[in-house]
Amino acid sequence: MPRTGCVSTRGEASGLKSLVLQAYPLVMPAPTRPGSGEYPTVLSVLPQAGELGVEAITAKLVSLFQSQEYEPPLLPGVVLELMTLSWKPDVTAQEIVVVLSRDPMLASQLLKLSQSTLYRGAQVRSLHDAVVRLGLRRVSDLFCRAALEMRVFRAPGYENDMARLRTHSAFTAELTRLICRETEVPSDYAFLCGLLHDVGIAACIIALNEVAQSGPGVSLQAAWPAVRELHEWASEFLAKTWAFPPDLVRVLAMHHGGEADPADRQVLAALRIADALAEEVGYGFHAEIPEGQLKKAAQVLGLDLLRVEKLRDAAKELAEAFSH
Repeated sequence: MPRTGCVSTRGEASGLKSLVLQAYPLVMPAPTRPGSGEYPTVLSVLPQAGELGVEAITAKLVSLFQSQEYEPPLLPGVVLELMTLSWKPDVTAQEIVVVLSRDPMLASQLLKLSQSTLYRGAQVRSLHDAVVRLGLRRVSDLFCRAALEMRVFRAPGYENDMARLRTHSAFTAELTRLICRETEVPSDYAFLCGLLHDVGIAACIIALNEVAQSGPGVSLQAAWPAVRELHEWASEFLAKTWAFPPDLVRVLAMHHGGEADPADRQVLAALRIADALAEEVGYGFHAEIPEGQLKKAAQVLGLDLLRVEKLRDAAKELAEAFSH
């Protein structure tokens, strides 16, 4: 929700509309909610990004996103089909295998992921084995992860940044799933929220690469203030482009804060806990976790200190699994 006040330093929250959005109004479909509302009102206080200032970078990104020629990264149609199919109560393993088989490269990546120690090193030799051993919805989740890692979290010149983002997203997804065992939120839905929450960062990085083709390049670190302020909105935009359900769109649009729809409060709290714990154990991504976020989110879920400590231990164990 908007708050009154002004920004005098980088870390303070703004109660006014972003100067960027005022100067460069977005003409794409109106978002469910314009991000977190946490935009700086004085862009000049932010560090300059190489030859381009942060305001100039933000303007270029917004200009690209609103251009009629802009082509956002797309998920393969088979991913959306699989997500829908996996929720059918009477779906069979064979139906899932048929859909998986339509994209051999993604299917191959799925088999590779399913044999990771993270999933107890399941000995899977075929798609049918993966479905039987891991379950229909778990396979659907991993297929979505494979699609994002192969088709979205990629950008020439930003290989290291994208690799870190892939790992952060996968880690946060697994941890959000684990945390939601304490809630009524379905674990596979929780996984998707964690996996997709920062997809807007990927869109911004890909856009930075396109911007660099027509001008001076800039590192993600230098451009981060601009990316940070736009990525929540970009996550929402991609979710709409991919025709995700409204509840998932809402979660991606406001995963950093704000007044949530009552239906989203639990999964958002779990996601924010996962984000904070990911940073603690070394799997954050340019994290700027607000003070008290973990405590506030735990209160939403009714978690006492003992249960939070157990989740912290679980995050450490998960980090160990991811390191292998």
